[in-house]
Amino acid sequence: MAIKTILFYYQYQKSFLVMVAFLVGIAIHSLFPLTKINSTQQSIIVFIGLFSYKIIYHFIKYKKNIPVLKFIFGFIFLGFFWFNLAIPAPIIIHKVYQGQIMNKQNSRYGTRMVIALKNNNFLQARSKIYLYTKQKLSIGDNIKFSCQIKKFNQRPNDTMYKFTMSQKRAQGSCRTNQLQVLKTSPFWDIREYLWQSKKRLNQRIQKIIPGDNGVLIAGVLYGEQNMSQRSQELFRQAGLTHLIAVSGSNFTLIISLMSIILLNFGFHRRQSFWVINIGIIFFLLFVGFSASVARAAFMGFLLLFARHTGRLAQVSYTLLISAFILCLINPFMLFFDVGFALSFLATIGLMVWTPIFTKYLQFIPQKFGLQEIIVTTLSANIMTIPYTAFCFDKMSFAGLITNLFAIPLVPWLMLFGFFNILWGQFFGWQYLILPALGLSKMIFLSAKITEYIPWLNIKIQHMDFIYMIGIYTILYLIWLKKQTSKKISTKISIFC
Repeated sequence: MAIKTILFYYQYQKSFLVMVAFLVGIAIHSLFPLTKINSTQQSIIVFIGLFSYKIIYHFIKYKKNIPVLKFIFGFIFLGFFWFNLAIPAPIIIHKVYQGQIMNKQNSRYGTRMVIALKNNNFLQARSKIYLYTKQKLSIGDNIKFSCQIKKFNQRPNDTMYKFTMSQKRAQGSCRTNQLQVLKTSPFWDIREYLWQSKKRLNQRIQKIIPGDNGVLIAGVLYGEQNMSQRSQELFRQAGLTHLIAVSGSNFTLIISLMSIILLNFGFHRRQSFWVINIGIIFFLLFVGFSASVARAAFMGFLLLFARHTGRLAQVSYTLLISAFILCLINPFMLFFDVGFALSFLATIGLMVWTPIFTKYLQFIPQKFGLQEIIVTTLSANIMTIPYTAFCFDKMSFAGLITNLFAIPLVPWLMLFGFFNILWGQFFGWQYLILPALGLSKMIFLSAKITEYIPWLNIKIQHMDFIYMIGIYTILYLIWLKKQTSKKISTKISIFC
């Protein structure tokens, strides 16, 4: 049966096998994520792989299916060695370093920059550090600096999994103002311009609606997360952090607005396709390349491409393509990026659980979209809560309640917040901000439900990986049991 299934996908969906085998190879190396495999060990692994292939070849019944097996083995090895290349080089402790500024953000210690250190070995990814400085530099600049780097070491309570999640971002940090710009960023590198534009936009919103209420408006529009520590913790406990993270709804808004504008200017749908995709790329660069943002952007592009070519977009296949592309960019995303995991788990939950919950919750009225909110909230949370408990040793059921009040307000907050940015401080602006200000205060009020019902947040001591896999196995078995012969149709946005 398994051979027939594989042969079917090989015959009709060869790309399916390519992507799945590649991701399996990455998953195998993720079992020992920070161990660099040298050439000798690589040769041994290839020998073991060929030996395993011969054993399977000996026992397989249908010899005509051997090309399929070679195909699978080849891309598993490719994914394995691709992950090996992505392991960052160890930091060599000395006083003078060279590197390129990859990203930056403001902090209370000055500007925090992500520096990719120079590496002469092109077969190994460059190590990254956080550099704190008050000197004005641009993203893309190549710099030379001297400082004592403090390496990030694994703490006693951290598992290798949690340590690896931090290592993929940076391996150390230092503070210095002894910097020398070796080469400025090229003129075509627009990252610094977009970063400055985002900074000015934040300042504009803060001037109109100051404090965390303004940050919330910026968050629902383009993913700004510079809230106070207390508000961040409040949203985390309330299960509302997804509101201030860029997701499919943001790209849906961008695509809808651009489509309306372009069609009114006389563009045909095929002509507007290319303009809209350029807009998606600019918005992706503007908000920053994170896993959840990139996933929504890639799925949005693939949906537009399917519509452009007249093909039917299959959500599960589109999700697989997005995962494959992201892991080509950074294979650590597959298991060691919280945003990646939560984004994909939530989307999978919407795909597989929404039809089941829709069937059993027909008694809930559809007025004001109540049934859809409850169904989608349950579908997403049932897949994300076990992983959240594993990563943070706690899980929150507050989102099952708070989302009922907060989600219906978000589209209106996006609308009024967008208009507030446009009209700025025109005459009478203090009255025009009231709708957006009121909506943001209502969302904050709904987030405070955890202060009155603290038992909704459950702390878990040492949630084990095996337990998490066990929970997902049980969920999978329940899903299989609930599957019916008739497909249940439901509205699932590909941008969710």
